[in-house]
Amino acid sequence: MQIRTRSAVLAAAALLFLAPAAFPAAAQESASSRLLGTYVVPHDLRVDGTPVGGLSSVDYDRRSGDFIFVSDDWSDHAPARYYRADVSVTERGVEDVTFTGASLFRRPDGTTYPAIDIWRGAVQKKLLVDLDEIGVPYTDNVEGISWGPLLPTGERVLLVVSDNNFSPNQQTQLIAIAVR
Repeated sequence: MQIRTRSAVLAAAALLFLAPAAFPAAAQESASSRLLGTYVVPHDLRVDGTPVGGLSSVDYDRRSGDFIFVSDDWSDHAPARYYRADVSVTERGVEDVTFTGASLFRRPDGTTYPAIDIWRGAVQKKLLVDLDEIGVPYTDNVEGISWGPLLPTGERVLLVVSDNNFSPNQQTQLIAIAVR
């Protein structure tokens, strides 16, 4: 009986410790934007036989409504590629994310690019939204950003992507922000 009680107390303590991770943080706002929600891409997700990771760029295709994510893999884990994804964002938040396909970048002769171990120089960046200020619970290594559709509220979706560097210790995360 005593062992059962101790196990129940430990289980309850673990639940209290893990509960914040299971529920989204309360939405916070700044004068110019509010957090719509986040989505963590599963670390072992594969699309068309390629590992999804290294997402460092994002763009929105208004014709199809898809978001396009470029992997900065440099052909180490799979050939250089980009992904299409249906990211369902409403004024209530990120409702669903489905990666619908992977496409390989090809050279003029039709072959894929070889692995490259030289990185490009940094790009100048300007702060548009402070993720801490709007209540993003956790993120690291943010690399990609794209404007998305207009919401019925008149706000514009800004989708941000963080890169996990193919590491199980980091997250590939999509962050949807409503910008006024």
